[in-house]
Amino acid sequence: MDLKFKRARSKENKEKRFSDILDVSVELYDKLRYPGLTFEEISKRLNITRPAIYKYFKTKDEILVEILLRDFSRLCDDLLDNFNPSVEYTKEEVAALWTDVMMKNKRVMDVLSLHSSSIEKMISAEYNSGPESIIKKYIEILKELTKRLIPGIDDDTAVDFILYQISFAVGLYPFMKIKMNDSDPNKEIFRFNRIYRENILIKLESMN
Repeated sequence: MDLKFKRARSKENKEKRFSDILDVSVELYDKLRYPGLTFEEISKRLNITRPAIYKYFKTKDEILVEILLRDFSRLCDDLLDNFNPSVEYTKEEVAALWTDVMMKNKRVMDVLSLHSSSIEKMISAEYNSGPESIIKKYIEILKELTKRLIPGIDDDTAVDFILYQISFAVGLYPFMKIKMNDSDPNKEIFRFNRIYRENILIKLESMN
């Protein structure tokens, strides 16, 4: 990507540059992982100076948090879109559909596993308070979805399910990515789908 920028003065230009930085950062993270996401690479891709990036982000960990927020928003939208409000789903169908959506949004699990360890320690508490409040809003949205899918459960039970499935996915997904010397590269995905779906179903069954 070779973009020529003038100084981002207007609100629209600033929002455009912010979005462009995130888009390039996603490309770098997906291709080169955490070590390859650097301000130097971002500046090269966008043809802007590193100080220009510092106006928006102090560290690459702050960039990853913004990527996480954007991805988490898409995860919520995908869950809402995949569950028809007029359909009554079995617990098996809920577990299967939820698993499919999680795999579609697997970068959420990947970045969340970093955020719970290194990223959270490397960004300021002041900065982190904003993303935390946004995540809580998404959890509220998913809480209402869960209560609709599993009628009769209370708020605490619904939130417990949301936190459980996120925590389980974040712990399971990085482990499944470990190379196991399989000839079929899709086996890691198959393992995740099977284990995650089975455990989500067990959790759903326990919510009666």
